[in-house]
This record gives sequence, C-alpha cells and structure tokens, in this order.
Amino acid sequence: MKMRARAANREAARNFDEALDALDHLPPDEANLKKKIDIRFEIRNSLQYLGEFEKIKKNLDETLPLAEELGEPTRLGKLYSFLCSYYLRIGRSEFARQWGERGLDLARRSGDETSQVVAHYFLGQCCQIPGKYLQAIEHLKKAESFTRGENVGNRFGMANPASILIRSELVPALAEIGEFEEAISEGKEAVRIATALEHRIGHVLAYFGTGSLFLRKGDFQKAIDVLEKGLSIVRETHSFLWLPGASSALGYAYGLAGNTQEALSLLEEAVHVAESMNFLRWQPLRVAWLAEIHLLAGETGKAVALAASALNQARDQEEWGSHARALRLLGEIHSHPDSFDSEKAETHYRRALALAEELGMRPLQAHCHAGLGRLCQKTGREEEARTELDQAVEMYRDMGMDFFLRQAEAALAG
Repeated sequence: MKMRARAANREAARNFDEALDALDHLPPDEANLKKKIDIRFEIRNSLQYLGEFEKIKKNLDETLPLAEELGEPTRLGKLYSFLCSYYLRIGRSEFARQWGERGLDLARRSGDETSQVVAHYFLGQCCQIPGKYLQAIEHLKKAESFTRGENVGNRFGMANPASILIRSELVPALAEIGEFEEAISEGKEAVRIATALEHRIGHVLAYFGTGSLFLRKGDFQKAIDVLEKGLSIVRETHSFLWLPGASSALGYAYGLAGNTQEALSLLEEAVHVAESMNFLRWQPLRVAWLAEIHLLAGETGKAVALAASALNQARDQEEWGSHARALRLLGEIHSHPDSFDSEKAETHYRRALALAEELGMRPLQAHCHAGLGRLCQKTGREEEARTELDQAVEMYRDMGMDFFLRQAEAALAG
C-alpha cells in the first residue's frame, strides 16, 4: 500500500514532466505559457505529498521567470504564495512572510478568488510562526469565507481541498489562545467535510488539527483517538509530509497519558524524519515535546539537553510560541527533584509567562502560574503559592481545561 501510494505521487509528477516536454515543442504563445505554469504548480503539489522540499524549490525557481514573463497577477501571486509555503517549511519565517505579503498584494489587485484563498491561507500559517495568533486567525477566516457552499471541495490550486486545509490550520491557532469551544466547532466541521468528500488526506489534516486542540485542552484520550486514525492513514498512504506532525502529536499524547515508551519511539521518529526532509517548521516544538517525555520518564539529563536545543532552535527560527513553551519546560525541569534549582526554575517560568502574555497564549499562561505555584510551595512561600495557584485555577476553569484544573486544585488544597 505504501509503495503504491508513493509510486502514484511519483507517477503524477513524471506525467506532468512529460506534459511539459510536449509543450516545449509547441509555439511559445501566451496560452502555452499559462499551461506550463499550471503544470508546474501541479508538479509542486505532487512533490508536497513526498516531502521533497528541495525539488519543490527547484520547480518554483524555474517557474518564477515564466510567471514574471507572463506578468499575470493571478498566477504570479499564487507562485509567491507557494514560495511563502516553501520557506515556512524550512524554518525561514522572514522570507516566507515577504513572499506571502507579495502574493496577497497581487491577489487583492487582481480580485482573483483563488489567489486570495491561497495567499490568506499561507499568511495565516506564516503568522503562527512568531506567535501572532490573532493575525493568523484573521487571515485564515478570510480564506475560509471563500470555501463555503459550492466551493467546499475546491482545491483553489492547492494539493488538497482548501476548506479542510484552512480549518485544520485554524483549529490549533484558536487553541493556542484558549478559544477551545470555537476550535472544537471548526475541527468537527473539518472532519465532516473530509468525510463528505471521502478525502483520506483531508481526514489526516482534520484529525491532526482536532488532536492538537485536545492535547492543549488536556483531553488526552480524545487526542489519542483521532491522532491514531490520522497516523494510520499517513502510514498507509506513505504521505511523508504529514508524518512528523502526526507522529509527534500522537507520541506526546501517549506520553502525557502515561505510555512513555511508545511516546519516545514516535517522537524520535518524528524528529528524525523532519530533519531528514529539512522540514523545520515546528521542529523546536517537536524537540520540546521529546524533552518533556524524557522528563516524565525520569531521564532529566536528556530532558535538559533537548529542552536547551529546542529553546535555541526556536529563537533562531523566531518561533516565539515554541520558545515560550521551551522556557516553561525548563522551569519544569529545574523544579524536578533530580535537577532542582529554584532560582533557575523561577527565572524560566517568569520568562515563559511574560512571553505567553505578550502572545496571548492563555493556556500556557495558566501552566506557568501553576508551575510557579508548585515551586513556591516547595520553597516555603505559601502566600505566593496560593496567589499563583488561584490564578491558574481561575484560568483553567474559564477555558474548560478540566484535567489541569483538577491538578491545580489538588496542589492548592495540599
């Protein structure tokens, strides 16, 4: 099954290459130039499934002079957005943003719906890298507005139905700021659309989005249920592009649910596959998750090294949401009995809290207050502990994060 699926994507790319060769023997008029560009876009989509980013970049570089020669805003704008996507994947957020904004500018000027959907979608992804979640949600909702009714199954020139892609990206963005009810609604709609369209990769995307929100909310079994389905489809279809995300999220869910052995296996696979593809977007988060599960397994030395690596990589890639998570994890590590250092722990918690507040990451703010509260209890600062834990309890209750609420209430009672 895996070989057939992978072969199908390679066969599609090969067929498109043959179509390009045929066009080279036809007059170089405007109609044939448009066909060449459109075929190259389809080659890009086929290579996406294989996770072959360097071939994608070569394809886009070869397409750029053709699109500039044509000078048509619709195709040129879409190409700029595809370049935005490429630089996102390899962790170059500033290049991604520049190409994405150029793509959106052309899309708006042309008035073309397809280009606007693509541009808003990729800029929505782009804004999540530095933790600009409200801007990301704004872009994604604009893209989503084009994908209703008769357009629900429209790919808008991308590799999968845009309605599923957009909602699956919107769900974790909403979850990061604690808007879980809206995130759950969007996630259910993504699954419903994938089911109605009988789109297997659409199910992967929808399951990954909803699994990510359940992870953040603390509903680990719900996360496991949907993420297992998603990873199963990824393996059956041999869709390398989604393996790091699906495998890491499921591994993290397993670890938080107590199955650290299986968790470490999946997380190590995810980190390795992402490195082999140079797929660096969210790699700091995957490494931080791996570090946290090592901590839960009692392997503090590995946890410290991996958390420091995640912190540095997040800083280099300007993934400030991941940077905040790594800081909070270092607070957890230095609160652990095997590596206890109250000064380091408090410094990391407070730096994580300040950044989480700046980015509007309410669930992470609550985790930082809870961590600080438990740390203050360990160091005999009971009044400060109660203040921090009260704040955590209030935030967890407001967001419906029941698992973490119970933990904070127990610490407060203790």
